[in-house]
Amino acid sequence: MRILSKSGGNADSQGGWPWSRALQLWWRHADKGDKLVLAFDVEKPGNYEVKAVFTQAPDYGIHQLYINDEKDGTPVDMKSERARLEDMVADLDRRIAKLEATIH
Repeated sequence: MRILSKSGGNADSQGGWPWSRALQLWWRHADKGDKLVLAFDVEKPGNYEVKAVFTQAPDYGIHQLYINDEKDGTPVDMKSERARLEDMVADLDRRIAKLEATIH
């Protein structure tokens, strides 16, 4: 994944996590209403199940996810002591798909 845009805060990779390539995307110092837009490649257009693992912590917030500019599910509460896996199903009609998170 790569960052396409962000309206606030800092976004970096942080190592030492059991996620993809032992990294997590760490978006911090963002405010309510800020957006982070990520891109990821797909081999061919089609209907895909998109899975994301979110790190949760006591000081994290609530995020609304969008895939290719379409709202996906209900807001995800990242405030907790544990991590959880969220499943998303999306029709990825482009070779580059977008995942957007908005802070609520």
